[in-house]
Amino acid sequence: MADVQSTGDGTYSGTLDLTKVSGRAGVSIDMLGGKGDAVPFTATVDDQDRLTALTIDRTGIDAQLGTLKTTYSGCSRTAFSMSNGCSPG
Repeated sequence: MADVQSTGDGTYSGTLDLTKVSGRAGVSIDMLGGKGDAVPFTATVDDQDRLTALTIDRTGIDAQLGTLKTTYSGCSRTAFSMSNGCSPG
């Protein structure tokens, strides 16, 4: 993350630096066209601070990419892993 702030009870907003992403989820720096270092996001957590929703606005990179919205359930507060029952909705 590049920046994050609380926007209310269980809600957050900020920016992601996609140029720092690596591994299987890596993003091609060429695809970002120099626009990937401050991609806006919003996130929601439940009453146990577990991630329940994540929205990433990719329109600043390319309007055709749109907004990516994902919801999560069964996530541990300490670890995000598909093997522990955490699954995108």
